[in-house]
Amino acid sequence: MMWRNRVWLGLGLLLVGRLLWWSVTPLATAVPAMAQASNRLVVKSGEVWVMSEGVETAVARALDLVTTYDGYVLSQRTWLDDNGHRYADLTVGAPAQEFEALLGGFKRLGVVQNESISGQDVTDQTVDLRSRLDNLNVNQERTRSFLQQTTTITETLYVFQSLRQIEGQIGNVQGRQNFLENRAAAATLTLHLLPLIPTPTPTPTATPTPLPTPQVWNPGDTAKTAAVELRNQTQDTADFFIYYGIACGPWLLLLLLVAAPVGRRAWRWLR
Repeated sequence: MMWRNRVWLGLGLLLVGRLLWWSVTPLATAVPAMAQASNRLVVKSGEVWVMSEGVETAVARALDLVTTYDGYVLSQRTWLDDNGHRYADLTVGAPAQEFEALLGGFKRLGVVQNESISGQDVTDQTVDLRSRLDNLNVNQERTRSFLQQTTTITETLYVFQSLRQIEGQIGNVQGRQNFLENRAAAATLTLHLLPLIPTPTPTPTATPTPLPTPQVWNPGDTAKTAAVELRNQTQDTADFFIYYGIACGPWLLLLLLVAAPVGRRAWRWLR
């Protein structure tokens, strides 16, 4: 009977070793089917850059939005640049179902300059972890049952060591699964608030008054101009006398012939 028990114990320990190896090997055939049947788990995150006229007021409104959508602040920072303009960064967490609503509220705080949204699908990872966890739990129960069949201290220590190894793997897998599920349940959103800086009006540049260009004195050109003017005036004078001498000359001669005798008589009478 003793040797039969040891044979069965050896076979059981060999089976435990095989099950341990299977527990860390992904179930390739089961994962796709289970992933399709389960809901998709997506880790959401985003960043938005908003330009606002009043950064302090925008920060207060953003905190009110976080409270409204059951969120929580992860980090907050405000600072001034060298010109006295205020900036602010706000990183918050919120339930995944409130991500779009909270993002929309942040975008209404001012003028959106940039936006970045990303999501990581962790469904396959969580399905694989559940499968490994189920296998590890089965192995744990089987390994515990082998404790009743051990007959030596060496066999008992070996079973305890195997059981401890299985429990360590269960803790690691369970922790990783909880982390992914919690990350998928809560989204992360970062708000960057920028000041609305007015564009300065350029100061008009005074147009310099151009200096007068100095004229070059040329007496030769002046003499030529005077000679031309003299010739034109002489021609005009000559044309005047020719024209009126012909047009009015006979009448002046007739007037002279009539007025001459009358003048002589008046002269004599006055004497």
